Amino acid sequence: MSEAEFQRRIKETEKFLAEKQGGFTEVNAKGGWVEHGRVIEEPTAEVVSYAKPSQVRASRADIRAFVKSKRRAWQQTAVSYEFDRNSGVYFVDKDFEKKKS
Repeated sequence: MSEAEFQRRIKETEKFLAEKQGGFTEVNAKGGWVEHGRVIEEPTAEVVSYAKPSQVRASRADIRAFVKSKRRAWQQTAVSYEFDRNSGVYFVDKDFEKKKS
């Protein structure tokens, strides 16, 4: 993917979270996975939003729907999200979508 497309996706996510929960923080990093015995690396970004419990409850379904739709639209094998440190990280892939739809 081009750098312009990568930045567009980040901005789209930031806008969504700002509108749903009042703000965001972006952290850039490098991610990787093993494919056919090789480690594949790529730039990645984590977009974080902190919100009051009432905001989280009100937007939880919308956030899940956003993540699921972006995994498909962006043709990603998986996308992860976390609501809070106590609930764990959700790994959204095709199997998750079948179970949680």
